[in-house]
Amino acid sequence: MPFHDTLFIMFLLPLCFIGYLITYRFFRTSGVIIYLLLCSLLSYSFWDIGFLIILVFSLSINYCFYRFLLYGKKNVTNKQQNYILYIGIIFNLVYLFYFKYSYFLYDIFNSSNSDNLLFPIGISFYTFIQIGFLLQTRASEKFQRYSLSKYFLFGSFFPYITAGPILTANEFDNSIEHSNLKPSLERAVLGFSLFTFGLAKKILIADSIAPYVNEIFVASSFEENIGVVLAILGSLGYMFQLYFDFSGYSDMALGIALLFGLYLPLNFFSPLKATNIVDFWRRWHITMTRFFTNYIYTNLALKATKKAIEKRRTPLTRLFTVSVLPSFITFTLAGIWHGAGWNFIIFGAIHGAAISIFHIWKHFKKLKLNSFIGRSLTIFTFCVSLIFFKTSSPDEALYFLSQFFYFGPTSFQVKYEMTLTLLIAATIVFTLPNTREIFFNYRISSDEAVEEFHSKYIFKWNNSPSWILLTSLIFIISLLLSANGSPFIYYKF
Repeated sequence: MPFHDTLFIMFLLPLCFIGYLITYRFFRTSGVIIYLLLCSLLSYSFWDIGFLIILVFSLSINYCFYRFLLYGKKNVTNKQQNYILYIGIIFNLVYLFYFKYSYFLYDIFNSSNSDNLLFPIGISFYTFIQIGFLLQTRASEKFQRYSLSKYFLFGSFFPYITAGPILTANEFDNSIEHSNLKPSLERAVLGFSLFTFGLAKKILIADSIAPYVNEIFVASSFEENIGVVLAILGSLGYMFQLYFDFSGYSDMALGIALLFGLYLPLNFFSPLKATNIVDFWRRWHITMTRFFTNYIYTNLALKATKKAIEKRRTPLTRLFTVSVLPSFITFTLAGIWHGAGWNFIIFGAIHGAAISIFHIWKHFKKLKLNSFIGRSLTIFTFCVSLIFFKTSSPDEALYFLSQFFYFGPTSFQVKYEMTLTLLIAATIVFTLPNTREIFFNYRISSDEAVEEFHSKYIFKWNNSPSWILLTSLIFIISLLLSANGSPFIYYKF
């Protein structure tokens, strides 16, 4: 169920929290694990009972592979353990491919059956969580044993099951060990405040921008001339809409998990303040970037490095095979992970090409770009790539891009309200602290998945009555407007 849904906020979440307090009082940590699992499955079932069956089947099969790997550590050879791991990964990829990408192939071959295919919410996230779990199990000699209930909770916990972050088993274990899932008034207040900040980002900012953006992109999809000004405003508007939509979701996920005594990894850290495209992906969807870097880019780069050393390749060839090609492949695959369709492939390829160019620039640079130019190029690249993210076909995206060069008459007028909304969004993004900086004095995530920093902002949250009153006011305003909210954009991935 969507986090900004009134039913979720007013009934499901409070009831789950009350039940959590009661369960811990009588059954402690082991009871809370089972209770949160039931809450997670119930919450997920509100989407579609068929989605729940698909999730449970995936969890069940992966738990069997996990048990096989544990058994194999003492009873079979390393080669046989690897076979178990490979079969488990192949199962997950085939499972993901069938439910997420089959309709793309149906459409390519003009089949009429694609409308009958299910697309379970969050399947990309819980599949990668489980692939990571199998990889960690195989790599670790002292891997903590998971009961069936604990594994099912790890793979289905409702704050992150639908749109991330992509947790590792170590983060999940450390979080439970740190708090023992014990209720805490401070964590509850922090969780409520984080949830409120995220709800406000989603409802007050992202959903305020959405109608203007949709109007522009719909007009362009019918090949109407929108003109250069509206093309710029539409692309910038979608960038800010997606920014606050995903940032809001990430805050809400952190907040909900804190209510129940769990710390999730930070997944969003002011990506539009990045001064280059590599830094951008260290800040945007941090856990997804981590997954692709650890399991795809690193492996490709290491193998390429080994071959480059063996064959004594030239520095230029080594640069291409060790950095450029692995970057391009990794981020093209990341684009495909986001969704089925040529537009997602192009989106990933744009970022793969941009990162490749960045590596080449670092290797040959004679002139150092200042931070303003670097940030502007990063935002430009992201903005252009999002046109493919938003539109439904390459032709539609190319037509929209053509409007950047159209200076003729158009029936559309720039709306004052949209310009003002975008200026407010830009001011928030570039001048105000992010969530981690606002909550600088408190622990809100599992491992603070960014480099250490010192917040330069005076604007810091604390548990004083004035801050709690302000947070409550923001919550009430956001809640009153949440009935008109749109689905989170990352739900379709």
